[in-house]
Amino acid sequence: MKCQSCQQTVTRKSRYCPNCGAAVIPRHSQSQPNAKSKSLTLPYAAALVGAGVLVGFLIFKFGASNSGSEYNANVPVALQSAAVLDVAREFMCPCGNCSDPLDTCTCDHPHGAFEVKGFIAQQLAAGHKKPHIVEMVQQKYGGLKPQAPLKLDFQLPDPLSNFK
Repeated sequence: MKCQSCQQTVTRKSRYCPNCGAAVIPRHSQSQPNAKSKSLTLPYAAALVGAGVLVGFLIFKFGASNSGSEYNANVPVALQSAAVLDVAREFMCPCGNCSDPLDTCTCDHPHGAFEVKGFIAQQLAAGHKKPHIVEMVQQKYGGLKPQAPLKLDFQLPDPLSNFK
C-alpha cells in the first residue's frame, strides 16, 4: 500500500506515513461505492418520483374548482354557504380590479370577494335578513347589479289608432 501524499510504501497496519506523517487511508474506504449501495438509491428515487406524481394528482384533483358547481376549494366553506351565495348573487365584485359576479368571484383584493362575502357571512350570523344585508352591502361596498326592467304582460293601445 502507498501513502496518498508522498507515494512511499507503508504497511497495512500503519495509521500514519513514516516518511511524511500523513494519515494513511485504507484502500477499501477509497474505492467506489459498492453495487449494493447503488442499487438502494434506485428504489428510493422511484418511490420519491411516485410520491411526487401522487401529490401532484391530488392537488390537481382536489385543489381545482369543480366544474358545474359553485364550490371552490380555495374559498373557505363559510363563504360558500347557500345563504351567503344567495345574497352575493345580487352583486358584482366591488373590488374595481375584476368584473366578475360576486357569487363566483374568488379575488382577494381590498373590498373584493373574500372581504364582502365575509361581511355577508357575519351579517347572516348576526341574524340579519337578506333584504337588510343587501342594503348594508350596497351602502358599504356598492356593486349592486342593476335590476331588470319589469316586463309588462299587456300592450298599451296605440295612441294613433283613433286617427286611422
